[in-house]
Amino acid sequence: MSNIRTPPMNHSGPFVQPLAVDENTAAEMLGVSVRTFWEWRKNGDIPHIKLGRLVRYAVDDLKLFLHHKREETNAQLQSAMGSVPCATDDDQANETE
Repeated sequence: MSNIRTPPMNHSGPFVQPLAVDENTAAEMLGVSVRTFWEWRKNGDIPHIKLGRLVRYAVDDLKLFLHHKREETNAQLQSAMGSVPCATDDDQANETE
């Protein structure tokens, strides 16, 4: 017999978004392997919650982690581009005159 508990099949109410998820679900939400996710946790990049023997990850923390990764990536892209000017609408209008 399996130890996996499934939620009751009562679908009478609205779907409730979980506040926290397990490691497999968290990795899937971020689109990475469980191994990569585990490395991030081990390095302290992603906070976790201990609920008895269970380890869970707050969905809000995962969203915040993703937001910080996006900002980090944008900063790296801007740094790599250096002082390359971006063409504006005014610049393009001046070129056509």
